[in-house]
Amino acid sequence: MHRKSAFVDTFLHQMINSTRIHVKIAEKYRARARLLELIENARTDFGAKQPFALLFAKRKSFSAPDVPHVYRQCSHFRYLCGVDRPGFRLLVGPKESVLFYAPQTTQQILWDGASPSSDQLKSASGVDKILPLDEFDPYMAGTVQDGLLGLELRSLMDHAVEEPELKKVWQMIADGAWTHVELGEHVDTLRWRKSDAEKALMRRTCAIGGEALNAMLRSTSLLCSLFMILPYFTLMIVLLFLFFSIIRLWGVCIGGLSVVSLSFMCVG
Repeated sequence: MHRKSAFVDTFLHQMINSTRIHVKIAEKYRARARLLELIENARTDFGAKQPFALLFAKRKSFSAPDVPHVYRQCSHFRYLCGVDRPGFRLLVGPKESVLFYAPQTTQQILWDGASPSSDQLKSASGVDKILPLDEFDPYMAGTVQDGLLGLELRSLMDHAVEEPELKKVWQMIADGAWTHVELGEHVDTLRWRKSDAEKALMRRTCAIGGEALNAMLRSTSLLCSLFMILPYFTLMIVLLFLFFSIIRLWGVCIGGLSVVSLSFMCVG
């Protein structure tokens, strides 16, 4: 049991350390710029409108009121800014990209740990500004004016359940102030072609998986051999049992015949 735990710990340590192949900031810039081009080209019927993209970090889910699930970030959000925490929003615009965040409470810091600082977030994500969520509505109203807004409506509606202020975004789209472009397919188009850093990450991940599989096979080779031998050993035991049972039955039959013959001879 101790050996298995040590192997798992080693594997997880290798996975965490070796998958920290950070995508270069320049690649994030190119991905965000290319995304705006795709949004702009998707709705040429509306003339020269400025394109924007709005993405939401995945919300934390719970199996019980105080028992959170393991957090898994929205892959599109992580792809475009690299942030792997809940409570963030990303607005990509033609002039600047802005990351909005919800300040942590004392309890959140106690349970989840402190979030990276604004400087750390900016250097890791490559965005131009880091703003608190309180400034989201004023910024959107002043910046996204009669523009093309790329976002996933389903994600917007899911987040609006817990964040009612997002209903204003839906209302602006419904009123025609912002022209909506569904975002998911365009991010998928971006991700079809992998960058050099992503290729390196995929190669390293496959190498770790292969190493883990080989280590597992080496550690279980004896057990596999026992499982291969066990059916033959069981069959041999059954055959021996049948053989001795037949011999015993044969002996009983022979003994019975001898007694009958002897009794007939005595009578004669």
